[in-house]
Amino acid sequence: MLAEKKTNNNIQIRNLVKLMPEEIWKIQYKKWKKLKPYQIRLIDNGPKSQSQAWLLNSMWCEWLDLKDRNVSKNSEKGISSWTDPWEA
Repeated sequence: MLAEKKTNNNIQIRNLVKLMPEEIWKIQYKKWKKLKPYQIRLIDNGPKSQSQAWLLNSMWCEWLDLKDRNVSKNSEKGISSWTDPWEA
């Protein structure tokens, strides 16, 4: 039973790691911010022009700021901080 649970956790962690660079920030950003419909479409469908890529990049940068604030709040509460996969 314990081996099965550990295997399930490893599979879940692997699936989460697969999502990390591309999807996790998008999911978190949508939860943390009230977005306009065109922003949601841009996140879901990806940029189709250079200006859309700039907008998507600005949203990603804003997500980094939000993530840093959330991590600092969690570390103040004694919760272990999450590391950014892009900094590894």
